[in-house]
Amino acid sequence: MHTPDKMDPKVSGVYKEIVRPSRLLVTSTWAHETQETLVSVTFKAVGKDTGMPRQHTNMKIAERRARHSHGWTDSYAQLAAVLARTRLTE
Repeated sequence: MHTPDKMDPKVSGVYKEIVRPSRLLVTSTWAHETQETLVSVTFKAVGKDTGMPRQHTNMKIAERRARHSHGWTDSYAQLAAVLARTRLTE
């Protein structure tokens, strides 16, 4: 992941809950910050696909929420591209 100013920030977290095959709950903290956030991702069947709605909570600054939303959208797009290539090679 790269920031708009070309930095490569590090993030760490702890899995708080794993409910196979439907949910992940994980903490998330950037190395240069002290605020811990909480990410919940659920996996839901949507026809032959899987929906992955998420909640990313404990972000108090609107600008951070917007940046994280962009990052999640970008990450999901990259995951979809990888999965599409994998389906073509199977």
